[in-house]
Amino acid sequence: MTVASRTIFDTVRLLSQPGAYDPPPASVRVRQTHGSFVFLAGGFAYKMKRPVKYAFVDFSTLEKRRAALERELRLNRRLAPEVYLDVLPVLARGEGLRVGRPGEEAGAVEFLLRMKELPAESFLAALLAREGAREGGGAPLLARVAEAAAAFHLGAERGEGAAEHGAPGAVRRRRSGALHGSENSSDAVFSWGGARPGTVWSSRDILAFIAARRRE
Repeated sequence: MTVASRTIFDTVRLLSQPGAYDPPPASVRVRQTHGSFVFLAGGFAYKMKRPVKYAFVDFSTLEKRRAALERELRLNRRLAPEVYLDVLPVLARGEGLRVGRPGEEAGAVEFLLRMKELPAESFLAALLAREGAREGGGAPLLARVAEAAAAFHLGAERGEGAAEHGAPGAVRRRRSGALHGSENSSDAVFSWGGARPGTVWSSRDILAFIAARRRE
């Protein structure tokens, strides 16, 4: 099989085989999102971007997928450097593939973001389920999460280059792209708890709220 003839499904199938990894894990599990495949193998999670192009994201070339993974690594290491490890090349090996090492990028046919696989009990839903049995339920945990997120954003880099991504027009374009380009949805109504639980806001309300927050 040549690189030119290999499809995304071939790549997923080949990376689902333990022999693609060094050392080979006992098994490989695959998870999917609209933009990525994640291979869970040997205590690590390897993320591969799908070769897709939407209104809000473009992973249509190998170079763009690599750049997106490197950007994701750089940004997420600010909060979890022990989880986000590196970006690795995928190399052809006979009729199969192997996950390479840093420094083997020449001739790469794909790239993977390598992360530590987190145990299921560390996910927020599991933590909230445990906290729910205690007095106050999960509210204290959610408060700590919110405080950490707020502190992170308060310390984040500012400037026009960053602020433009939070402008109402930019948010509208991303939202419309996520809804398959439904530009006529500006009067759609959403159930959103931005003000009070159960509050129903139109998308115009949401954009006005975002604009107000940017001015603060």
